[in-house]
Amino acid sequence: GGTLTFWGVSEFKVLRAQIPQWIKMAAVGGLAFFIFCLLSPWSLLDFTGFTNSMNYEWHVVSISDACYVIQFKDTLRYIFQLVNLVSVELWWPLGLTAVAGMALVLGRFIASLIRLKKSGYLLPAPFAGNTGFALSLPDLLIVSWFIPFFGCIGDWNTKFIRYMVPLIPAFCIFAAELMANLIQWAKNKFSFGRILKPVLIALVIGPSLFYSLAYMHVYRYLHPWIESSIWIFKNVPQGSMVLKEAWDDGLPTGVDHSIDPRVEGSKGPQNYRQQDITIYEMHGFPTDDTPIKKNYYANIIQQGDYISIASKKLWYTLTACTPEFKPNGYNVYPVTSRYYRLLWSGLLGYKMVGEFHNFPGIFGWQHPDDMAEESFSVYDHPRVYIFKKVEVVPPARVIKLLSSDDYVKGIDRDLMRTITPENV
Repeated sequence: GGTLTFWGVSEFKVLRAQIPQWIKMAAVGGLAFFIFCLLSPWSLLDFTGFTNSMNYEWHVVSISDACYVIQFKDTLRYIFQLVNLVSVELWWPLGLTAVAGMALVLGRFIASLIRLKKSGYLLPAPFAGNTGFALSLPDLLIVSWFIPFFGCIGDWNTKFIRYMVPLIPAFCIFAAELMANLIQWAKNKFSFGRILKPVLIALVIGPSLFYSLAYMHVYRYLHPWIESSIWIFKNVPQGSMVLKEAWDDGLPTGVDHSIDPRVEGSKGPQNYRQQDITIYEMHGFPTDDTPIKKNYYANIIQQGDYISIASKKLWYTLTACTPEFKPNGYNVYPVTSRYYRLLWSGLLGYKMVGEFHNFPGIFGWQHPDDMAEESFSVYDHPRVYIFKKVEVVPPARVIKLLSSDDYVKGIDRDLMRTITPENV
């Protein structure tokens, strides 16, 4: 505080000249606070509840121990978000250009902070006399938002890619800046530099438009939960026991004739018996490799006629959480990992009879995105699986299968993603 005060006094003339700008900034801050209070009044009316909620959410994003965010354990900060930004959010051409543009702008910004100028500077340097930072005003405006925001969310343990959505305009600006710089550099260096502009547009903007149109394919068809529910109504006898996963949506969901003419009247979960499978439950132990969990799976699958898996939320995450795949990482679900791999392989007496997906695609091309961070797909186009009991496997046999990796060697998430009712 004393250091900043001394600097402020030494640069008093500059600061005094900037008073109108400081007043404008304070007015903007006051307006932002007023809008916040207007749109979220209970944040003040129930301030205790608001702070408790914020503390809980902060715990979720910083510790990542809630059951629905353990998929982010062992993922690299910042890198994980950038990989998903490139591979599914912006897609590869624009995504790579945006990340390269980010490196250009941030590198230029850091260089401006290191190399002080005696004239033409934008901001005075502290304790450096008549020198300052020759920052680019556009760079300063965007990085003053980008660095604090990405610096904060990129360091969280919980890395839902929806947190990156506010930064997508900034990344697009980075991409545009890189392309503009490349075009100008080519014009100055080469006689054929003029053709670089249409080439870059074709290579970057063209694929982005193609990917956007392909993604809209998701909304041309029924949601996979509805499509799978209609299949259940037609193929699963009413009154059957359908096991569903806790912490995920159950199937079938409610569908009536107004949604799809293939449905007579109104049907839904009321036409079936349902029971939750508590996949995440550890029964008080630090690992699920216990007799309790093995006995639980052995008994629960005896009760079902079908098993519905509404999304990748659990199976895709927990299949990898085993010492076989993560010798040194988060590997406390070895039994659940075996359960899923045994289920897919048919060794638990269930056979995959239904698989429903709606990947982005256009002109016969599809982009399977069920390997990306789950929030990109599980809400509007999840991949759904239905398994039917075709054989009764005794509990003792199930426990034996769940006790060793030997029965599921060679089965991993990549292989499981390729399995459908047609090739099972």
